[in-house]
Amino acid sequence: MTSGYFWSVDLRDITTGTLIFKHKLEGYVDTTNAVVTKDGSWLCVFTTCEGREGWPNAHVAGCISEDQGRSWSEPIVIEPPTGVKNSANPVLLATPSGRIYTFYDYNIDGITHLPDGTKMPQVYLIGWYCFRYSDDGGRTWSRNRYRNPIRLTEVDRNNDWGGKEQMFWGIDHPVTYGGSVYIAFTKIKHYHQKEMEGWFLKSDNILTEPDPEKIRWQLLPDGEHGLRAPEHGSVQSEFNLVALDNGDLYCMYRTEMGYPCHAYSRDGGHSWSKPVAATYSPGGRRIKHNRACPRLWKTNNGKYLFWFNNHATKSFMTRNPVWITGGFEKDGFIHWSQPEILLYGPVIKPGISYPDLIQEYGGYCVTETQKTIARIHKGRPCAVGRFMEAGSN
Repeated sequence: MTSGYFWSVDLRDITTGTLIFKHKLEGYVDTTNAVVTKDGSWLCVFTTCEGREGWPNAHVAGCISEDQGRSWSEPIVIEPPTGVKNSANPVLLATPSGRIYTFYDYNIDGITHLPDGTKMPQVYLIGWYCFRYSDDGGRTWSRNRYRNPIRLTEVDRNNDWGGKEQMFWGIDHPVTYGGSVYIAFTKIKHYHQKEMEGWFLKSDNILTEPDPEKIRWQLLPDGEHGLRAPEHGSVQSEFNLVALDNGDLYCMYRTEMGYPCHAYSRDGGHSWSKPVAATYSPGGRRIKHNRACPRLWKTNNGKYLFWFNNHATKSFMTRNPVWITGGFEKDGFIHWSQPEILLYGPVIKPGISYPDLIQEYGGYCVTETQKTIARIHKGRPCAVGRFMEAGSN
């Protein structure tokens, strides 16, 4: 071996990441969402169960790291599994007071069959949109759960239950802007995940109101119809939201057409531009993405990151490797850089998905899951750091 030669570690390889949680019975782990708590710990929540995705014992739990991701606690159950009354898809909001909210689906009525008697193989994404809160960094959670009121709209009234039940889910971090909080989520018209559209819950007092019963909520956009355009197919879901520096809102979401869609709101979410296929720049080349979780983040320095799969097949697969592109704002629009590989797995299946981003001390960490295991990747894999620092082509 020549002098100075050494083996390098490719931080893009997911096996180099640190374990957050792996189910002891090789069960389901998915939909990570993370925040930095007021005491400096890291909290990561997820959906887990002993079986497969959507099984009745699915529930929301979380792990805490007190050493910036090097090790993680045993899972803390947030919504206990109670048979078919399962919970899923938690997203976190950290408030200035230190209180943390987690919002999630809860199958309050224990629905297991469609109205015509057909058994549902997956019994989540139905029921109430609930939340609990923690005042100690996620170590304990409120005894009570609270319901987010979701206004009935056309998609609900014409769903499989005629509006008696609602179907929905969210994957995006709540966005804080102008003293208000926005939560993006997907409404579903027909089981399973057919005819979907995007909606946004807005609260103008959750950041300051200590009584959860007094939190005000408004459903946006105005009217009966959410964010969608028929030409982009039945699957229009997993909406991501960021606030632009100019005061506008920007949304990106998945389809099964081989590309994500994006849209802009210039009036605080009350109305939106017609969704179109996302491009790297206005009128430019189309971004490729399959039917998989797209994740959009705004970074601490005002730039943007987009996690996607960079291929145009219409299926759930493949989700390996994962690509990243960096964006910057210009004249009220986001312009995206050429992408680079962020993470890859040594085998094609299972895929890599449902990530989140932690930003602290000038560094960047990415969480991800493979349906049975959740990891975090410290440092600056691929060009994340460079994208955030430069943010331009």
